[in-house]
Amino acid sequence: MRPWQTAAAVMLVATAGAARAEELRAPQNLNAVPWSRGSSELATRSAKAAMGGNPQESLALAEQAVQLSPQDPWANYNKGMALARLGQTDAAVSALSAAEQHFSAADPWGRSVAIYGRAGRLTGRRVHY
Repeated sequence: MRPWQTAAAVMLVATAGAARAEELRAPQNLNAVPWSRGSSELATRSAKAAMGGNPQESLALAEQAVQLSPQDPWANYNKGMALARLGQTDAAVSALSAAEQHFSAADPWGRSVAIYGRAGRLTGRRVHY
C-alpha cells in the first residue's frame, strides 16, 4: 500500500468511527421547553431524594421546581412519581400527563418515560425509577 493510500484508509476509518460515535450519543441540548437553572437544580435534587427513598422531600422539591418553571418536563415527572409513591394516584397521573405534554417531540425517550410512569399508575403496577 502506498503512503497516500494508507493515509486515506486511516482517514476513512477515523471518519466512520466518529460518525458511529455520533449515532450512539444521547440527544443533547434539546431545550425545547422553557425551564430555568433553578427548576433544573430542584428537579435534580428531587430525583436524588426519590432515589434515596424520601418521596415527601422529592415531592416538595418537585413542586418548587414546577412553581419556577411550570413547563419543565422533569419537574412534572418527578412530581408525578413522588405522588405515585405516596399513593396519590389521580394527582400522579395528572402530573405525569403534564410531563409527557411538556417533553419535546424531538425527545421521544422523555415522553416514553412519562407514559411508562403513567401506565404503571393506571395499571396498579409498581414503577421504579
